[in-house]
Amino acid sequence: MAITIELWVEERLVAGTEHWWDDVEAALGSESANYPLLSAVDPYGEVRLQEPYMGDLSKECRALAVDASSRLQPFLLQLADLADSGVRTGHAEIRFIGD
Repeated sequence: MAITIELWVEERLVAGTEHWWDDVEAALGSESANYPLLSAVDPYGEVRLQEPYMGDLSKECRALAVDASSRLQPFLLQLADLADSGVRTGHAEIRFIGD
């Protein structure tokens, strides 16, 4: 299932990406409790994370990327970079939009 990820700053779409969320769920596996923000993403719904959570999201993505497949790793690092951008700008929101 593909999911769209958008970075909004002050109600303007400034960046985004899309990826198969099944890959992320597979990488989380039995370790999902260690990644509460990534585990909360619903590939069939919508999840919005405000700026205060973006630092933690970046940390989760970078930690999961360490052991992720070579196919998934670039996406996780891109998502971490989006979250870091949101932290720097303030008043940001990351939207995960499922199918």
